[in-house]
Amino acid sequence: MHATLSQILGINLDIIQAPMAGVQNWELALVVSEAGGLGSIPCGMLTPEQVVSEIEAFTARSIKPYNLNFFCHDMPQSMKRHL
Repeated sequence: MHATLSQILGINLDIIQAPMAGVQNWELALVVSEAGGLGSIPCGMLTPEQVVSEIEAFTARSIKPYNLNFFCHDMPQSMKRHL
């Protein structure tokens, strides 16, 4: 028997919140996770200390799963060579 993505992620709803760097924080991720989806904390614009603070704020209020989203501001050189 195969597990569904929802089962693997430990969520009740097939919803993964889009992380929106610069316009949201742990609070939206918390609401989404508590509602049964997978909340996402945008970390790409944060310092390491701010990432820790976001995680601590979330985990102080919930035991639900959450996503940490990081992104690359510039395409890696290895990818640029292939374009």
